[in-house]
Amino acid sequence: MEGVPMRRSSEPVTVTLECADGESVSFPCEPGQDIPTAATGVGCRPRVVCGGGGCGACRAVVVEGSVEHQGGVSQAKLEAPEPGHPGFVLMCRAHPLEDVVLRPVHRWMRRPVNRMSEALKTPASQTKTD
Repeated sequence: MEGVPMRRSSEPVTVTLECADGESVSFPCEPGQDIPTAATGVGCRPRVVCGGGGCGACRAVVVEGSVEHQGGVSQAKLEAPEPGHPGFVLMCRAHPLEDVVLRPVHRWMRRPVNRMSEALKTPASQTKTD
């Protein structure tokens, strides 16, 4: 959200995405990492279309915590649709400042985590061969 100071901690924070039907997913988000990038580490793919803060496909309501938008975002996409609504953040440009709970407008997709990249990081001396 505009005017909020950038996170100073070098520790990851926890991001939780929750749906109206009660399903949720939580994952760590490293400093400098946007929410969609962090989500891919647990096989979650939030809806992102433009990635530039303009289309609003990645809109979410902040339930708890706070985020900072890095880069330009469409102010029209952040506005509350009705009085009393808290307004939106755009996940494609959102960097959490603390543990945060978001309720995305559009449901996320599940995608298996690519374990091949993890296997390639394991030194040959640690792999078991028969």
